[in-house]
Amino acid sequence: MHPRVSPVLGLIVWLACILGLSDVFGATLIQGYVRAETARSTNSSHFSLVLDGDGSWLISLKPAAAHLDRLEAGHLSHEDTAYLCMSYPTAYRRMLRSLPSNEAYDADGIVGRGWIKRGEIPQFVFSEYMAMLWLAYSSDRYLDAHDRLLEPCYHVGHQDFVEKNLRFKAEVARFTEPPHLPRSVIYFNDGVFRGTDKNGKAASKKETPPYDLGYTNAIHQVLAVTNIAGLHFPVRFSFQTFRPQPGGKTNVDLLLMKDYTFIATNFAVVPKLTDYRPKISGPTEVTDRREFPLTGVETEYVITDSWVDRPIPDSGKKSTAK
Repeated sequence: MHPRVSPVLGLIVWLACILGLSDVFGATLIQGYVRAETARSTNSSHFSLVLDGDGSWLISLKPAAAHLDRLEAGHLSHEDTAYLCMSYPTAYRRMLRSLPSNEAYDADGIVGRGWIKRGEIPQFVFSEYMAMLWLAYSSDRYLDAHDRLLEPCYHVGHQDFVEKNLRFKAEVARFTEPPHLPRSVIYFNDGVFRGTDKNGKAASKKETPPYDLGYTNAIHQVLAVTNIAGLHFPVRFSFQTFRPQPGGKTNVDLLLMKDYTFIATNFAVVPKLTDYRPKISGPTEVTDRREFPLTGVETEYVITDSWVDRPIPDSGKKSTAK
């Protein structure tokens, strides 16, 4: 399958640079879909990215889930912060309000959930797709600064781990053509099992031999590319995650856990967005974890029409990774 590329895309980019309009027509829109296969199920979701030349981005997903209407993650180039917002369909909101334990939904008219975390990578437990799309299309600046120890772009057992500066050894191969995105990335687990304890808290322990020596945990691989006005973008890429094989004899005896295939079907030049953070379309419950890496505390509050620049103080919830 070949992606649909506007026939005047290259001309628009060239004219924008010549006429000094890159501040207006400086964003690239990429649309496509992802197919996810696990041992238990197969499903697909549609994605859309808007990439700004300065490092800002907005990723939107139309998930294959009845309880989600929209899932978006965003990042502003001048902030070391990632935002996520999920919007609930009307029928799901009605169901939530009918539950005796959810008086807040009825009182405040909650229409969705939001999360804020420190760091650019959209590592949210609710959707691994976000971080994988970021890696494929917007990780060039990050890889310039980190090429051997990388934060994982996949679920590692508990959200607390990724926000405690967890990094894995990695082998990275990048395209020589700009914007020098990764051709392949191999992540190596450090021989530690990470998960949750009986109370749902982050917990870890050493893997049993031979996996205590470490093993290949995930592989990102670009399968096809396209050239747009001198920029190389993936058209098709895969992301696979692995875990130790029960009864494995060596640390290369691995079980394929998840197999994702991403396919871009459309590329276009679009005007820059005024805000790359997810849109807030009504009262939204927010879990703010910007201070979590330092304090182990998250705050929760409700916003109605826009994100706040700093956490709103409350009693806080402590959650500490072990």
